[in-house]
Amino acid sequence: MATGFPDLNRAIEAFEEKQRNLEEFGKKLDETSTSVDSQKRILTVTMDGHGEIADLKFNNTAYRTMPPTELAAVLLETIRKARDKSLSHMQEIMGEDLLPGLDIEEVNAGRQSVGGVLGKLAEPTLDRVRDVDAVLHNRPRNLNRTAETVEDNDGWER
Repeated sequence: MATGFPDLNRAIEAFEEKQRNLEEFGKKLDETSTSVDSQKRILTVTMDGHGEIADLKFNNTAYRTMPPTELAAVLLETIRKARDKSLSHMQEIMGEDLLPGLDIEEVNAGRQSVGGVLGKLAEPTLDRVRDVDAVLHNRPRNLNRTAETVEDNDGWER
């Protein structure tokens, strides 16, 4: 490689490795499920690996004598607990290294942007592409990127 060129190959390899890891994460989600029993084991809610209801099973006939509002409350509470447990399980499967800074529970609650996290992950690769472009077109390279610059620019064009 010519002198002065950034190592774009390393950036591409890192990006491809991250992509493979994300695909593996998706496969693990496809293969997992989470189940939660209601109080008194009236029903069981099973969520798939993506946090969707996969099964709802009544374990006995106690629900038949429950007032509708009480049954609805048991259903909603059990579904919420199952969703929370499923999200925690997703976060556990993902670990801290797959998408650093991404908290699935925060994304689900609307307090964190997936695009922002993915943009920060892509930033090192985008920086190297920008550097190659600068070298090829005889423009100055921006070697003095600050944390604020990276934080403000998540790498996605809008």
